[in-house]
Amino acid sequence: MSNAAKSRLGRGLGAIISAANKEHGKDAENEGVKSTATLEAHKDSKVDGHFLELPIHLIVPNPYQPRRSINQEQIIELSESIRHQGLIQPIVVRQIGEGYELIAGERRLQACKHLQFKKIPARVIHATEESSAVLSLIENLQREDLNSIDEALGFKQLTNKFGLTQEEIATRVGKARASIANSLRLLQLDEAIQEMIKNGHISTGHAKLLLSVENKEQRLLFAKKIAETGMSVRECELQIARQKNLNHQRTPDTTISSSFRQEMKNWERKLAAKLEAKVSLKSLSPDSGKIVISYQTPSELKSILSKLEV
Repeated sequence: MSNAAKSRLGRGLGAIISAANKEHGKDAENEGVKSTATLEAHKDSKVDGHFLELPIHLIVPNPYQPRRSINQEQIIELSESIRHQGLIQPIVVRQIGEGYELIAGERRLQACKHLQFKKIPARVIHATEESSAVLSLIENLQREDLNSIDEALGFKQLTNKFGLTQEEIATRVGKARASIANSLRLLQLDEAIQEMIKNGHISTGHAKLLLSVENKEQRLLFAKKIAETGMSVRECELQIARQKNLNHQRTPDTTISSSFRQEMKNWERKLAAKLEAKVSLKSLSPDSGKIVISYQTPSELKSILSKLEV
């Protein structure tokens, strides 16, 4: 694995540890991974911020893990890195009864399980259920590869389970409130489109544009076209704008009274009779519209122009 890849494994935990220690007034600096001899210390529920080697079978998943799917190829790649280089960054857990609940390091834990390790270096911190959920989300956000749907579901979970406002979530994860609101809006998209986003077939930029398409069938068609053709966000924006314009032209203005519509029909018949051609009056608004005169041959066009004295 490249040095760049290795550095990615070690990013993000610092923010989690500092956030947890700020909450409990602890200083976590200058602590190293303790030896196996300290394993018995895992029984002490008062341990906070200590590095220990924990039996893997005592660690249970975080129920608020925002990452819904894990790439198995990445797990195997990470396993090989750990096999040859060791675990660069320990996982983070909190004590639950006689066991531990994972806060950060799902892929590291899965990789060590893949290698059939019995123990894993871990940092044990005190964290409430709410803090655990927030820290897990932050840890994944800092790794920058959490797909936008799983991110939105994580934010929704913080709102539904813990009653956090968008402003509170924004403060905790270090994002603007508008960013949280825009993220949550993605959950309004159809499940099929959300799956395309999760699978990387549609970008977040495309998804935001699809939110502006009100018609469900058209929205799904656009999504499939994006996935199949790989059109850019800009191309998608232009096509959606064209479709909206067409929809507007096809939609009759409901503010036009029925009596005025009947009057327009009469004018159509009179013009058609006078010009001996098909005539359509289209209302675009109560104050504007257009006249469409159809012809089939050049001679019909000349006849119409002659009657109009053109």
